[in-house]
Amino acid sequence: MKSFFINFTILLVMNILFAVYLPMIDIQNIYPSVHIAIVVLYASYFPLDKSLVAGFLIGILYDSFFGVYFGYNAFLYMWIAYFTNKAIRKYFGNEPIIVCALALAASFVYNVITYFFFYLFSGKTYFGTFLFKIILPEMIYTLLIFFVLYNVFMFYRDKAKKLRI
Repeated sequence: MKSFFINFTILLVMNILFAVYLPMIDIQNIYPSVHIAIVVLYASYFPLDKSLVAGFLIGILYDSFFGVYFGYNAFLYMWIAYFTNKAIRKYFGNEPIIVCALALAASFVYNVITYFFFYLFSGKTYFGTFLFKIILPEMIYTLLIFFVLYNVFMFYRDKAKKLRI
């Protein structure tokens, strides 16, 4: 229970920091999918139940700060946590390059689903433009931010192991 409150506090502080500072690091109105990177990190290093809860909480926090439809991101982040956790536990080890590849795949799938629900249904059918102008730059930007978050997360995990939290 203590670790749940510590993790929830960390998620809340990170979400508030990203809500404040994320608009400052945009490149041509492209923002990194920081929340997806955090969901993938949690899913790769925690058991399935904790990663699902973390994905849901990150999604709810994201929806409360940035979301248009409440619950949309919570649902998607929970599924991203589920598939990331299952892929790592069943097929791959906990290798850093695999975790990076899963973060890229999660960012791509999230953006494609967002395209279908928010752009295609509104009559914007130019997927190629969306792919090259939004999805691919966001994936690259997410990967760069993911490397930073990965190192911070590994530092936190090592400190938590030493303190036995």
